[in-house]
Amino acid sequence: MAEDILFEQFDLLADTPGGVQKLRELILQLAVQGKLVPQKPEEEPASVLLDRIKEEKERLVREGKIKKQKPLPEIKPEEEPFELPAGWEWVRIGDVTSYGMSEKIAPEFISDEMWVLELEDIEKVTSRLLKKRYCYERKPKSTKAVFHRGNVIYGKLRPYLDKVIIADENGVCTTEMIPLEGFEILDNNFIRWFLKSPDFISYANDSTHGMNLPRLGTEKARLGLMPIPPLSEQHRIVAKVDQLMTLCDELEAKKEKQKATHARLNKSALQALRESRTNDEMAANWARVKNNFRQLFTTPESVQELRSTILQLAVQGKLVPQNPEDEPASALLERIREEKQRLVKEGKIKKQKPLPEIKPDEVPFELPEGWEWVRLNGIFRFIDYRGKTPPKTANGIRLVTAKNVRMGYLDINPEEFISVETYEQWMTRGLPIKGDILFTTEAPLANVCLFNFDEKIGLAQRIINLQLFSCKDMARYCLYAFMSPPVQWIIKQQATGMTAKGIKAARLKDVCIPIPPIQEQDRIVAKVDQLMGLCDELEASLSQSQADGERLMSAVVEEISGGRQKSDAKLRNPTKQSPDEVASNTNHRIVDTAPTKPQPANSAHSNPEPSTAGSNNPESDKSKANNTAAAILAYMQPGEQYTRSDIMDALRLSVSAWNTGIRELKEHGYVVQTGQKRGARYKLSNP
Repeated sequence: MAEDILFEQFDLLADTPGGVQKLRELILQLAVQGKLVPQKPEEEPASVLLDRIKEEKERLVREGKIKKQKPLPEIKPEEEPFELPAGWEWVRIGDVTSYGMSEKIAPEFISDEMWVLELEDIEKVTSRLLKKRYCYERKPKSTKAVFHRGNVIYGKLRPYLDKVIIADENGVCTTEMIPLEGFEILDNNFIRWFLKSPDFISYANDSTHGMNLPRLGTEKARLGLMPIPPLSEQHRIVAKVDQLMTLCDELEAKKEKQKATHARLNKSALQALRESRTNDEMAANWARVKNNFRQLFTTPESVQELRSTILQLAVQGKLVPQNPEDEPASALLERIREEKQRLVKEGKIKKQKPLPEIKPDEVPFELPEGWEWVRLNGIFRFIDYRGKTPPKTANGIRLVTAKNVRMGYLDINPEEFISVETYEQWMTRGLPIKGDILFTTEAPLANVCLFNFDEKIGLAQRIINLQLFSCKDMARYCLYAFMSPPVQWIIKQQATGMTAKGIKAARLKDVCIPIPPIQEQDRIVAKVDQLMGLCDELEASLSQSQADGERLMSAVVEEISGGRQKSDAKLRNPTKQSPDEVASNTNHRIVDTAPTKPQPANSAHSNPEPSTAGSNNPESDKSKANNTAAAILAYMQPGEQYTRSDIMDALRLSVSAWNTGIRELKEHGYVVQTGQKRGARYKLSNP
């Protein structure tokens, strides 16, 4: 039984990435497919319940309690997205519920003690009620929908937010929510869980109208299909779903607690590293981190924190030991000053004003002996292409914009170009050369990367090209310094703007960064490269773990559903997926392996048409039959046996498409059937 397998694997599945939410979806999928609790043959079938609902609606119409509704279209076999257990029935939501019939009330008639429900009061996905406000707290200004205790309340606005509750008292709600209930004695809790099932959410999302505020229209909702089990089974399903959802809540709370504990341990370990005062402290703290590496860094966020800590230690002089024999940074800066003076004499750069002395309150920490704080204007030439972005062309010379400058690397996407003429007119303030640092001044602020292109490039606005006056070997260290939390903090202190922070070149020139001796810079860069490589391995391992978890979830879902994956028919009109589309993806296998077997016609292949029942075009019907047969044949493997549901679910086939395709294959002798009706099995005749 699916329930037994689910319980056996529950904890394991919950530990996969996003596992608890996937479990919730799986529970609801099994529930609405009749696989969560056993059926009882002695129970009154749903067809009898539907007869009583029909009688109840007729009585309500006679009594004037509801309006007579226009009959909804009969459900065709090809609309049914999956096979139902015996005793179940497919219905349209509008035939068995009061969807769209709720009473409206003007704001002046709402009493102060009335519950006023808004969409924002319900948590997305979980549907937890976050707050309950009454009219005296929240005065309505528009017409509301009236609901009663026990009603299902469905959020039709942005249905992907999955907001569905059962009202525990009378009240009113925004008209972006629909109060409804089942006719006769239909279990409202079963309706609620159905509206939260993956298939219905998918149907609702595909049926919305409106771009900025997509909502499910009333008629579309009423046309949606809902599976109805016998009434007693509805109650058992609701009880089981409630039980399993409670278990999910407990697992989720447990995981959140573990996550918080892990975050505290991670923060404590990295903070101890950052605050180490002596070499012995650093060694001891690093040893603790190293010995618990795989336990401490188990999420992408924790690995990112490790990267930040590495860079912070690097610019604080705590990542590698100092060597007293190294030439101090002051000598390096003196050589840079001499180089700047030479360039001024040669007329290559303008003479700058003397740089202001760096005050203690401008820097966030003390430096080791031999290090120096320096203003960016003291070591970099600023090439600033502020102003308008040059006109772009389809091809030509590559244009690098702020969107291309990522933190630590240059991304060539999105690709943009300018003409040769524009390049020559635009790039007059200086050309970037290999080893320069590109810095974004806003949107985003303070992203940096090394320029490592051999080709010519143009620079757009919001990028400053930082070119070292001397000692080009400093570039990689300076890149890491810019990326470090302390220097990022200094830059942001100089930024201006309310919503989008930015920094002007004049203010950036005054920003200070720490400079170690050139020999120590080399050691720092080597150590950072090594540790960042380790972070890369950690992230790759986490990605692999996530992929393994998703495979595990898929395997268990397949085992639970007896080899059947969730249907993508999604309770909608089948024109969304046609057999032609499936065949077009699998046709090459047929051509390669069995050219004499039925193949899709080229015309259908190039212009797929939706599957329709009762076509008046024999050639079209024949083409569709060939397409379906081709898809089925490509899916089946030699030596394997399949049920009808196995193939229909895998290939997203309607009942009529299946009947047409399998009949074609059996008539030509490609497929053999054993057994009848529900016991039927299909296999290839020539393995």
